[in-house]
Amino acid sequence: MSGLSEDTSGLTSYTYDNNGNQRSKETPANDLTTFTWTYENQMAGIEQPDNSLVTYTYAPVDN
Repeated sequence: MSGLSEDTSGLTSYTYDNNGNQRSKETPANDLTTFTWTYENQMAGIEQPDNSLVTYTYAPVDN
């Protein structure tokens, strides 16, 4: 799946996986942000346009 939004600077494009999780965002300046997800649809990481990486961990439900 994909989508577009427009502001005064141009189009921003978005892609989504089959579960509806956002996979990427590309701005008019060609800045690409990518998102990764676990098999349980929890966000696992974000790679920013500057190649920095944010990762997420989750505690088990019974904690």
